[in-house]
Amino acid sequence: MNEIEQIVEKMTQFEVIESVVRNARDSELDAAFFKHVDPFLKKIADKQNLTEDQALMFCLMMNFCDSSHIRLGEVARHTGLSAVHLLKYLNDIDELVKRGFLKKTTRYNDSCYAIRHEVIKALKQDEAFEKKSHSGVSCQELFGWIGQILNEEDDYDAQREQILNLLHANPQLKIAQVIKGHQLNADDTMLLMLFCLLFVDNEDDMVQISDFDELIDNNRLMRSWNRSLSREQHPLQQKKLIEFNSPSPMIDGRYYHLTDEAKADLLGELGICLKKKAKKQSLPKDFISHKSVVAKQMFYTRDNQAQVDRLAQLLDEKKFRDVCRRIKERGMRTGFACLFYGAPGTGKTETVLQLARQMKRDVMVVDFSQIRSKWVGDSEKNIKGVFERYRHFCKQLRRKPILLFNEADAVINTRQEQATRSVDKMENTMQNIILQEMEQFDGIMIATTNLAQNMDPAFERRFLYKIMFERPDASVRANLWQEMIPELDSDECLALGEQFDFSGGQIENVARKYAINTILNDIEPNNRLAELTALCREECISDTESTRAHVGFVA
Repeated sequence: MNEIEQIVEKMTQFEVIESVVRNARDSELDAAFFKHVDPFLKKIADKQNLTEDQALMFCLMMNFCDSSHIRLGEVARHTGLSAVHLLKYLNDIDELVKRGFLKKTTRYNDSCYAIRHEVIKALKQDEAFEKKSHSGVSCQELFGWIGQILNEEDDYDAQREQILNLLHANPQLKIAQVIKGHQLNADDTMLLMLFCLLFVDNEDDMVQISDFDELIDNNRLMRSWNRSLSREQHPLQQKKLIEFNSPSPMIDGRYYHLTDEAKADLLGELGICLKKKAKKQSLPKDFISHKSVVAKQMFYTRDNQAQVDRLAQLLDEKKFRDVCRRIKERGMRTGFACLFYGAPGTGKTETVLQLARQMKRDVMVVDFSQIRSKWVGDSEKNIKGVFERYRHFCKQLRRKPILLFNEADAVINTRQEQATRSVDKMENTMQNIILQEMEQFDGIMIATTNLAQNMDPAFERRFLYKIMFERPDASVRANLWQEMIPELDSDECLALGEQFDFSGGQIENVARKYAINTILNDIEPNNRLAELTALCREECISDTESTRAHVGFVA
């Protein structure tokens, strides 16, 4: 052993890697570089059971270990070479990914890499890194690892490979045996595991392909899945593993779930199938359960309070059924459409939620930004799907839910006459569909809007109840201040209520900022009114002239 080899032998792996990185700078990886670092590369290669080329790429990647998106271009710039030159090392890099030293990520559609935390930990202890074996796990542990893979890996191919390896490493599990028996390809296996994961983790029995957006990044594959599933041509459907779970199209397509047979075969070891049958089916994601709504004290002007109370009386289940029966006997429609309109922050949406909580009615929320589709014809299909789904759930639930069209400004506004642009034509078609559905509507619909003055007269006629949510007067504002900041005395609440013409939403903003400030800094009781006054002035978006005296708000 020569003198250099003796020195290298005494160095830690971090020190060896640092030497390789330092010598690689602007070296163009020439012969002189390799001659100098050969002992260093040999030590890393021997310690980690790598080839010397793999050891070189590992060392160069380690120079960017604090980045979650290492590009070959960055490595190339460090060495003074072109990224094209480094392509000859791609097989070595792929092997590092396979061995678990690197994980492949994606950023702006480019392939990137990152050093795994477990590798850094092994180097800190100057030990060899060994990828953990996940063989012999239970079914519950299997899905724990799958969830971790999907959270940690950005690259779909890497996700799929690791999940397939998990299944292959655990042939004792029934789920692995069933999948092998069906002879599914890699992508079909991946889709099936995604369905299983959502069911195991969330008991999600109403799945759309868009639910996988946060789990995998492969738009091309998801479009393919969506297309074949909607046509009932996917192998998972043909093999009776998944099926439709919705009577109609909606937004990104239809809803699907695992068949009962698939749950029993794939997840029987977890006892989930029996558990699921004993439980009431959970609501889909566009529903708000009345049980999940947090109780809030609402404050209204006298007129608003009377109108909300009348609506609450109607929505009481016993009275609702009686009213529906009686007006039906008179040959009248039994649907109730309500419009909540007024300035932002006046409590329109919160009133819907509190009514739902009090009357034990779930809320189906319609998001128009998602319904509008870039594909011609889909928007019209989606809006029809909204009403079809609502009718479906009216039959499924004990009490009719509330269909909430929140922030419906763009949908109920005046229709375009002689529309020529395709966008305007699409908007008109959507509005006509909604108008037709409202004519035959049988349920409870509430729409909220900030801009009722632009509403199409045809919509105005179809809303039976119209409640204008007024900005709170000084006494109501004082009550809001007291509710949101209980430590204030009545004089302080009245002072703030009279000085600042705020909506409930604005008062809540100030109350939150005040709560944060009290956590960060102790505020003496004799200083709190000054502190709140300053926060109120920060909340105002107006010019200096308008804030000198009585503070207003322009909606």
